[in-house]
Amino acid sequence: MKDQSEIRPETLNAYVDGELDPAQAARVARIAAGNPSVAAQIATLRELKAAVASAVPDREIKLSGGGPSFRRIMYAAAAVVAFLVGGAVLHLSTFREDSGARWARFLQAQHADWTFSHGSRAAPIAPVFGPANLLPLDLRSARLTFVGSETVRHEGRAVLRAGYEGTRGCRVSLYVFDSDAVPDTTKFDPSLRVRWWEIGEQDFVLLARGMAEARFDGLAKAIEKALRSGYELDRRTRQQLAHSRRTSPPCRA
Repeated sequence: MKDQSEIRPETLNAYVDGELDPAQAARVARIAAGNPSVAAQIATLRELKAAVASAVPDREIKLSGGGPSFRRIMYAAAAVVAFLVGGAVLHLSTFREDSGARWARFLQAQHADWTFSHGSRAAPIAPVFGPANLLPLDLRSARLTFVGSETVRHEGRAVLRAGYEGTRGCRVSLYVFDSDAVPDTTKFDPSLRVRWWEIGEQDFVLLARGMAEARFDGLAKAIEKALRSGYELDRRTRQQLAHSRRTSPPCRA
């Protein structure tokens, strides 16, 4: 989905009604094509609206006596439409928020449960992009050492979890999972640094606690760039990460 991932229920409603401009409509269509959850929400809205439309006669209504009865009928029909469509939008919003919040809590709990064995070595981790098996990434230029990985499960989905430790209290988690799961980044603890992006069929979430914002942003951009390109960090990026580490305060655990 992520273009950048969130589609508000109001936007889906406007899309179904044909009220979006061409660029917005194309964006929603593109996201729906790659995300079954969004496509299902659009289909549900269309079905509800079609059901409401079929319940209201197409033929012209003619009432004698000047129109108060006619206005009452139209007000009632409008109320039914508003109730059904509004209820559907509310349901979709609640579903999305609940699912996103659950994912945020899960990833945050996994980061807090730092159980990796020091010095453990992992085989190359899928997914594999480009000519190199990039995971686990070599982040030694940022003074972050890979300490282990494992596969955990949440809501029936496999989640790859990889951990890195710094020399001054930093702990960084990288998660990889299927792209139909969307964590709500607003639900993470404010003390956590969070970055989320999508590549192909998979989502990536990077977490760190207490790391300086500028350092975390540079680290996240470097990791995303490497994963998108399929190449390890280049020399210039490694130098930037090293400089950022030198000029940043220790992480606050």
